[in-house]
Amino acid sequence: MSVLQRTTLRVLSVVATLLALAACSQLPARASPPGTRADEPIVLASCSVVGLDGSARCGVAHVFEDRRTRRGRSIALRIVIVPARVPGTQREPLVFLAGGPGQAATDLVGDVAEGLAQAGATRDLLFIDQRGTGHDSPLRCNLLARDGDLDHLASGALPEARLQACLATMDANPRLYTTPMAMEDLDEVLDRLGYRGQVNLIGGSYGTYAAQVFAHLYPARVRALVLDGVVPTNADYPLRFAERSQRAFDQVVDECAHDVACRAAFPDPRRDLALGQARLREHPVILKTARASVAFDADAFSMFVRSLLGSPDGRGLVPAVVRAAAAGEYDAFAAAVIDGQFGVLESQSVGMYLTVNCTEVLPRATMEDTERLARGTFLGVARAGPMLRACAIWPRGVDVAALHERLRSDVPALLLSGTVDNATSLDDARGVAAALPHAQSVVVLGGGHTVGGTPCIDGVIARFIEKPFAPVDASCIRPIATPFAKAFPP
Repeated sequence: MSVLQRTTLRVLSVVATLLALAACSQLPARASPPGTRADEPIVLASCSVVGLDGSARCGVAHVFEDRRTRRGRSIALRIVIVPARVPGTQREPLVFLAGGPGQAATDLVGDVAEGLAQAGATRDLLFIDQRGTGHDSPLRCNLLARDGDLDHLASGALPEARLQACLATMDANPRLYTTPMAMEDLDEVLDRLGYRGQVNLIGGSYGTYAAQVFAHLYPARVRALVLDGVVPTNADYPLRFAERSQRAFDQVVDECAHDVACRAAFPDPRRDLALGQARLREHPVILKTARASVAFDADAFSMFVRSLLGSPDGRGLVPAVVRAAAAGEYDAFAAAVIDGQFGVLESQSVGMYLTVNCTEVLPRATMEDTERLARGTFLGVARAGPMLRACAIWPRGVDVAALHERLRSDVPALLLSGTVDNATSLDDARGVAAALPHAQSVVVLGGGHTVGGTPCIDGVIARFIEKPFAPVDASCIRPIATPFAKAFPP
């Protein structure tokens, strides 16, 4: 088996893992039917969920889209509750906040419940979709070309004409899908479900940002915070993706140089990356599979490399991928590019993603800022540029300036970070921790963006939730080595 064939198998394995995270729970897609009252009782029924051992309770909460007037259109928020497995325990629940922004919490029930098996033994796990997410949300704009192909989406494009078409036909006011309004929904739905006391919040990536906003708004409701892949509320972090991706790539190059098999097979990944970009800049190609086709240019190649840098397994593929691109051999990863792009489109609400980012994260950012921060990086403005252009046409909600100050609270918090995170940084986590006197930080050497999901981290979270003011025992954590040896056997 050739190196490229082995690479293909490894890439497809990584993509399969990523797509599994977007698996949908077995719940019907429901919007609020005409005449539905936003304050009607929430009815829960026993249900089965993909990837979840045992039963859960599922239902739908209807809330007002306009929380200020409390009139007019209502929104349906799907709910899944995984009951505590130990009978008779009535401890404060764990509420999971999904990332993105744009992921639906109920799409991730199976994986999250498995990753929190110890923490969820004596506490209910609550998954409540954020407004604007979910497969039936009107904010899920269709960015596919008319024939269903991916066109230039792999390069990070957010086609203006398709966004305008989405806005023109949208049965929603996108200005009303901000994080503060979503956290007001959460507070209301918790009360209506009977969880009127304190709760524990656990968020990943953007979910950490949302958790901090909830703690700003409802400090008395929060018993403990678990923040995995910490996103600060006072930073324009999407503008930092290029420099952080460059840092992650440089770390991969250094690791490869210290790995005998990797160094022998790929002596100069930086040169291969530059050659691959130059080749695609000069001669863009169309990648095709039985499923679809996609335009693949230098930006699309850079975005694919960035996606691989987000996890240890993906990082192990980077030297082989940039070598293949330098040689013009794209068949090795065509399926991974296409399936990965479909995975993003299927799991993320583009409209909610834009409302949050344009209103709260990048309201004053300019293309000059983006170009300055991306200078000298392989990614350039491929990631942030299309977002800023989309923000020029996307309706913005009301930003709450006070929520962009660092959360200052006595609430105990557990901050989880990886040293090879190409989205946020250890400095972000340190800045958040500095304003929380009862914060504890756990850093995983070699970990990527979010490090939860292992039995070790599950145990760390469980012990913290049980006694959140006690020093956390993280002695089980070991450094994560990039698995070059598996990708490139001797």
